[in-house]
Amino acid sequence: MAPAIPEPTIITLQNMYWGRPTATWTIPRDGQGSYADPQRTVTFDVSAETFDRIREIFLPYEERDFHCNRVITDGPYGFVIWSSREGQEDQRTLWDAGCVTGDASDLFARTDAAMEILVPLRDGGSAAE
Repeated sequence: MAPAIPEPTIITLQNMYWGRPTATWTIPRDGQGSYADPQRTVTFDVSAETFDRIREIFLPYEERDFHCNRVITDGPYGFVIWSSREGQEDQRTLWDAGCVTGDASDLFARTDAAMEILVPLRDGGSAAE
């Protein structure tokens, strides 16, 4: 089990491929969230309630390490990152699309559930200049 972390105020979901970010979501507990990919950056409002819903989805992974048997080596991967304040990363949990064992399918399902909440926020947000 990973050590207990301070109460997070920011959750970041970072998607990577071959060492490069493909999309990054930053969700504060209450304030301006953001989504960035190589083509655009979008900001959107995030309520405390929405943050709490996202946190609840990932809560089983908040204070423990995630390990799996990586079978497929050429695929996307990324991180769920919990921070207690901006600039202070408290925990980073790796997900990897090449994983087929352990809790991989559960973590992927939780990521999909978070996206169901976040994509409409992003799509209704404002493009950053």
